[in-house]
Amino acid sequence: MENVAKVESVNESSVVEQLDYVFNPSSVAVIGASNRIGTWGFGVMNRLIGNPKRKVYPVNS
Repeated sequence: MENVAKVESVNESSVVEQLDYVFNPSSVAVIGASNRIGTWGFGVMNRLIGNPKRKVYPVNS
């Protein structure tokens, strides 16, 4: 008897939706957010705020 792996059928659109959920989230928390120009936290916040469809939560201690 042969060893044959059972492979479930995967719908390509469901895979794309799952990846979109990870790489295009509706909200993002930015750990280390900053209002100081030139810092990593400022650069990330500045890029993310430009998308009106995404909620951005700055987090800094």
